[in-house]
This record gives sequence, C-alpha cells and structure tokens, in this order.
Amino acid sequence: MKIKTKEKVSETRSRVNKKRATATPEKFFIFSKPEGRFSPNPRNIGKEKNFSLGKIKLKNKNIMDTLSIVLLIALIVIAWVICMFNSFKRTKVMIAEAWSSIDVQLKRKANIVLNLVDLLKMQMGFESKVLQELTNARSRLTSRDHTEAMKANDSISKILPSVYAVSENYPVLKTSESFLETMREVKDCDDKVAYARNRYNMAVAKMNASIQVFPSNIVASMFGFKEEKLFEMSEPPREVSDNLRIGKLDVK
Repeated sequence: MKIKTKEKVSETRSRVNKKRATATPEKFFIFSKPEGRFSPNPRNIGKEKNFSLGKIKLKNKNIMDTLSIVLLIALIVIAWVICMFNSFKRTKVMIAEAWSSIDVQLKRKANIVLNLVDLLKMQMGFESKVLQELTNARSRLTSRDHTEAMKANDSISKILPSVYAVSENYPVLKTSESFLETMREVKDCDDKVAYARNRYNMAVAKMNASIQVFPSNIVASMFGFKEEKLFEMSEPPREVSDNLRIGKLDVK
C-alpha cells in the first residue's frame, strides 16, 4: 500500500511538473518575485489595445463632429450672403426700372414743352423771360445726370403758373385748343413722373436702409453697393402741380 501511495504521489508530481513546464509563467504569477511589478498578461495587453483604439475612435468622432458643425455654419453663412447679394441686385433692378419710367416721362415732357414754347412764340409780345426759362429747363430734362434732370422738371413745374397767368392776357391763346391740350399733357406727365418718383424713392429707401444696418452692410461693403439719392419733390412744385387745373383755362 505504501508503495502504491508513493507511486501515486510521484505520478501527481510529475503531472504537475509537466504542466508547469508547458504553461506560461504569467498564468501562475501576478507579481514577479525579484521586482514585485505587474507581469504583463496577454489578456491585459489585448484590453489595453482595445481601450487605446476606442480612445482614438472617440477622438476622431469628436473631430468629425466639430468639422461638421463648422461646415454647417459656413454653409449657412454662404447661403445668407448669397441671399443678401440677390436682394441687393433685385433692389437695384427695381431702382433702374423706376428711373426708366421717370426718364420716359421726362423725355415726353421735353417734347411737350417744346410744343408749348412754339405755341407761346406765336403770340406777339409774350414775355421772353418765361420763354427763356422754359427753354433752358427743357434742355436739361434729358440730361444723363438724374439730379439735374429732376431739378429741370421741378423748374418747369414752377414756371407753369407764370405761363397760365400770362395767358390770361392773350384771349386767342387762352381759347386755343392746341394750348389747352398741351397743358393737359404737361399735367399728365407730372402725374406720371410723381408716381414713378414714388416707386423710385421706395426702392432707394429700401436699398439705403439695407446698406446702413448690420449685418447686411457687411455684404454691401463686400460687393461695393452704394447708397442712392432720393428725389423728393420740393414743396412749391408740389403745390403748383396740385393746384394746376386745366379747367381754369377754359373759355368763359
């Protein structure tokens, strides 16, 4: 029995020794005896690699999220700049169209005033001062300078009451159908110029307000949009235009 027991013990020891010889030392030892430091375990190394990869992926994700936010903001800003630029261009087109309507009526008025001057010249002794003022103002109606053209229009509106007053002294002129029709056409031109001027001033006011306020003034500065001039009608010509009634020239 003792011999068998010894044999079993020896067999057990040999099996343990074989396992120890074939097994990895880290499997049995957490700390190395000489230094007492943690001995690297292959499983721990794998976990550390996975943790490092996870940190890298998280960092890359944060970078991508930041880039996406920056790109989105940039796209929003670019879209806003494009919208503001198009708004300025549309307003410029509206201003140009309104001035085109004014210019058409001013040219028409220049032709009518020329006919009026010819009618007045046919009356002997008609005041040359009034004729000269009408002729000078009429020549400036077709000026390429918008301000000069509008000043000429206002000047003619101031002169018209003088024409009406002087015509009272000329019965033939006062009863002339050509003269009455010419004065009606002048009044019609004034009404259409006033309407077109109102449209022009509304477009200019919108343009100037956008140029002055933030942040649209940044876009205006970037693309060189400048403020336009308003053409307000002075009070005397407005009163003259409102009070000019062709009916007063009818034959009594």
